[in-house]
Amino acid sequence: MKQGLLDRLAEQNHAFISSLRLVPHLKWAALRDLYLMKHKEQYPLAELQ
Repeated sequence: MKQGLLDRLAEQNHAFISSLRLVPHLKWAALRDLYLMKHKEQYPLAELQ
């Protein structure tokens, strides 16, 4: 099973998915990771909404 984008970002930041939205420093770290991520276009945009 392919890992989802939010799962991957949460794992990279050693956090829960909900924390990526609620904790400011985790949110910015996840956004940085997303910006730098190669092949991010393989994930559907609907997953982020």
